[in-house]
Amino acid sequence: MLVAYTVAATLWLLFATAVGVLLAYKFGAPDFAPGEWQTFGRLRPIHTNATVYGWASLALVVLAIYAMVTIPYSRALVLWRGGEGIWYQNPRYAPPAWLNYFRTDKLPETIDLSSTNGTAPKTFTPGETMDETAITFTFNYPYADYPQDIAIYFTSNYTGKQPFVSLTWTTPDGRDIRLADFAVDAAETFYISQDTTLQRRLAGLEPQQGLFVADPKAGLT
Repeated sequence: MLVAYTVAATLWLLFATAVGVLLAYKFGAPDFAPGEWQTFGRLRPIHTNATVYGWASLALVVLAIYAMVTIPYSRALVLWRGGEGIWYQNPRYAPPAWLNYFRTDKLPETIDLSSTNGTAPKTFTPGETMDETAITFTFNYPYADYPQDIAIYFTSNYTGKQPFVSLTWTTPDGRDIRLADFAVDAAETFYISQDTTLQRRLAGLEPQQGLFVADPKAGLT
């Protein structure tokens, strides 16, 4: 069924494109292809109807069938309801990333680092009373503005005591800035912009800005 709809949509697209090319050519050569059924007034509805009802309608059916086949129902519900950790790569008020192709001062783009896909190395050190896992997130930031926020997502499996987390921000010039220390649940999110304690340590600057300046006490530069 999917193949049949795809082939039909492709044929309608080719037909509509051919009529559209003919219409475009007749703008510069009105006498080309004369005839009662080849005037602009008769070809324009054919082109429009073939595009909308022929190609677009069938293409939407193909897309719907493809989504039903490839996306499990449970996953579709999660994507539909959204929430934390679902659409974090597409901030609500952020402009599309392709705008940077037309700008000299690049706007910040979403940077996604994870200890589960290899983009953040993880080191495990066993101990007598407590094990330690160090995860290092390294990234380049070639943008002309500050990020909207920095979010850290925690997912943990434990029995007994909750895992304890210590977050440290290391600047390019080697300075270590303590971000926070806290115990985490099985699923928890830490937003740097909402940490008022960190904001006080950064001389009152918003954390997502103060972490990117050389001297927070001197203000934004």
